[in-house]
Amino acid sequence: MPKLNRAARPATEDVLEPLLMEFSEHKKMADQLNDRLSAVKARLMDILERRGEPDERGSLWIHLPNPVAGFKAVKRERRVAIRLDEDRAEQILRERGCYEECTDAVVTLDGADLDYALRTLADADIKVATYRQAINDDKIMQRYYYDKQNRKGEPGALTDVDVDSMFVENSSWAFKAIA
Repeated sequence: MPKLNRAARPATEDVLEPLLMEFSEHKKMADQLNDRLSAVKARLMDILERRGEPDERGSLWIHLPNPVAGFKAVKRERRVAIRLDEDRAEQILRERGCYEECTDAVVTLDGADLDYALRTLADADIKVATYRQAINDDKIMQRYYYDKQNRKGEPGALTDVDVDSMFVENSSWAFKAIA
């Protein structure tokens, strides 16, 4: 990469000042436009919530009879994320006797102790790491499918109810204008 010769193009006040003024004005306008855009989206989302037709995924649609500004429809899009409720999962896994099978050991290094240990290697009793069990959702699902195929109804088998209560569904919404 070629070296830049910064001395060849000094940032003088006569160039810098007008550019900063222009930047400041554009930033103010962009902030105002963003505020207005957010307000309009909120109103559109409210209308969609009240009058939209749901699709199979739970999103709400309004199809326009004639395009408006190039848009044929608007949508309040449902977005779903499924996350593991670790506290609930740990409780169930311990009750079913498969906690160890469905977790991984995770090493956590303590930075202060590690730094000290590296400087004083002679001291073998210095604790530089801690271990904890981390729930592994893939292992939970493997155990669940195994139990469903081979241990259905047996004590300790993971059930549909168990898995449903371990994995929590979170929904959020986004506005979409469809061209």
